Amino acid sequence: AIRKRIESRIADADVTIRLILNQSVAVGEHTSSLLDDLEKALKQKAEYEDMSNCLDDFEKTLVNKNRK
Repeated sequence: AIRKRIESRIADADVTIRLILNQSVAVGEHTSSLLDDLEKALKQKAEYEDMSNCLDDFEKTLVNKNRK
């Protein structure tokens, strides 16, 4: 369940990042909010990718313990 939740949050961030980066027009007054939204999405992606890596490491540790 947690793996799916993490993957979903990463996918959500990816969609937001793509939408913002593919915006062909960034009107001056909206540039700041777009950058804020982009920064937020990048932080979310990084946070959940770190969580995914942490979960991977934990699962590997459990597998290795169970083999001994």
